[in-house]
Amino acid sequence: NKDNLTPLYNAVQSDHKELVDILMKANADVNLGATLLHKAVLNNSLDIVKKIINKNTDIDTVNDYGNTPLALAVREDNPEIAEFLITKGADRKKIPKYNLKGAYLGQTIPTKTPLLFAKGFVSTENFVHSPTFSSDGNEMYYTVESWRYHGGTIFVTKQENGVWTQPKPAKIDGDYREIDPFLSADDNSLYYCTNRPIVVGDSTRANCDIWMLKREKNAWSTPIYLGKKVNSEEHHDWFPTLSEKGTLFYSTGPNRSSNIVLSEYKNGVYQQPVGLGANVNSESRDYDPTISPDESFVIFSSNRSGGFGSVDLYISFKDKTGNWTEAKNLGELINTKDIEFAPRLSPDGSYLFFNRKGSIFWVSTKDILTLKD
Repeated sequence: NKDNLTPLYNAVQSDHKELVDILMKANADVNLGATLLHKAVLNNSLDIVKKIINKNTDIDTVNDYGNTPLALAVREDNPEIAEFLITKGADRKKIPKYNLKGAYLGQTIPTKTPLLFAKGFVSTENFVHSPTFSSDGNEMYYTVESWRYHGGTIFVTKQENGVWTQPKPAKIDGDYREIDPFLSADDNSLYYCTNRPIVVGDSTRANCDIWMLKREKNAWSTPIYLGKKVNSEEHHDWFPTLSEKGTLFYSTGPNRSSNIVLSEYKNGVYQQPVGLGANVNSESRDYDPTISPDESFVIFSSNRSGGFGSVDLYISFKDKTGNWTEAKNLGELINTKDIEFAPRLSPDGSYLFFNRKGSIFWVSTKDILTLKD
């Protein structure tokens, strides 16, 4: 089809073994279109991998991220699949080696045109978004959405001895969906969203709530529920972001008409959330806020009409009276016909990170801030 996908690819993607057998018996071309062997490896499906490898399969085919199927099996920690691929002739020498050093993983610094961030290392074949950095820039947490991780988990990479470590799932107590991490300014709290039960022993929740972890030496604490003032019973509450003074901004409400709210932290408790007003929230879906540390502006996603795609990024500034100004589209260099969402700021506010086509892009905020004029 127009997305370069074949019926066999769709069967592999959905892990439909019976349909894969039917198509392979009909002599479906395993090398046609998108690289389905990579998809089978990402799905951690050894059975499917075995079904689609035959004498015609290009076992060392390289995808758009520079990876062979064996490279993915090694990176995704699938030893059984890796061993099987090697028995079928996969070349170990074609596994990319990364030695990333320096600030922001040593990536080329962007200006006003967004650049793909850490291709093949962070921005991979997986669906990734919402990066958050420690104040010294030596830790990066982000979301990897995948069925393998209950629809999402939080990954971490750290700069150790000058080199960034291979991203791995963060060690968080429990086994639930975990997305949208955000590090507090002092690096001691990690806010995130999860469907873990509020009461130990209950089943997982249908909706995601906002929880928090406290740093305990070199580990994270048992997850802490932020309470029923912050979290609603009937809707998702997601994408937390904090200002320097600890005010929590996040999304809540029905999926098709969610709003952005804030909750102040007073006397050790988060207060009842308050909407950001009609200049930010519309009748459309407004979500994924990222607040500047001083609360001078907020960048968020919206599917309101008049944009460049179905979902664009917008910005609203706080005026001298403390009110939010009418939201402005970030423009055609950042917003495209594709969906742009999950904005996050670097600790110093110099760069904006966001998701496009399942990968993380970043751009300088210098031109973005001129929209205030």
